[in-house]
Amino acid sequence: MIRTLVSSTIILVLFTACSIADKDASTVVKDTIEKTLDQPSVWHGSYIVKSERGSTLLHVKYDGEHDGDEYTMSIDTQGTGFGTLAEVKRENDEIYIKLPKSGNWQKTTAQDLKMLGLDFANSPIELAKSLRERDLTIQTTDRQNVYKILVKDEKKLPGTEKVVEVTGIEDVAPIDPAEIFVEVNPNNQTVRSLHMSVVYTDGSTLWYDVHLERSKGDEKDSN
Repeated sequence: MIRTLVSSTIILVLFTACSIADKDASTVVKDTIEKTLDQPSVWHGSYIVKSERGSTLLHVKYDGEHDGDEYTMSIDTQGTGFGTLAEVKRENDEIYIKLPKSGNWQKTTAQDLKMLGLDFANSPIELAKSLRERDLTIQTTDRQNVYKILVKDEKKLPGTEKVVEVTGIEDVAPIDPAEIFVEVNPNNQTVRSLHMSVVYTDGSTLWYDVHLERSKGDEKDSN
């Protein structure tokens, strides 16, 4: 009886500790995303969609910097039989594009960028904004300053819409709940990196990888 009571007490304590840790993790990650979006940063990232056989269907690379809601980035998209490269910026709530061999910025829209094969919606800053607005489950991990985000609604998982578009399979869905790993820079409490790997029901896979650092001229990232 006593042994059972002690075991039950230990389990309850561990469960409570985990619950508190996850609650603290949720606060840390959400505050970190908010702070990252508020402060100037330089970032680069990429995501890759591969078929069931392992061939690359899409490879998108981003390099850019942002300050508040305004940012400039280059988008390099390489797909099956096509490639697109351009500079894109968001300024005063408007989106502009500058194509190769053109010295002029032209006003555009996210839909127009999509038609050009430039995946603006999944760029690192837009991804961070979408995570800030979603209902997420956030947990601690066994790695220091690394947290795990579970996306509850798999239909809203970042990148899934692009996987559907590339594979042509409308009912594709993640096999397991998607996990996004966020590394927090303890020196300035901003996002240092973000990683996601997802396997879909049709055998295709999605990899997303982002790295950020403070902008030059701002407080230096001492790592």
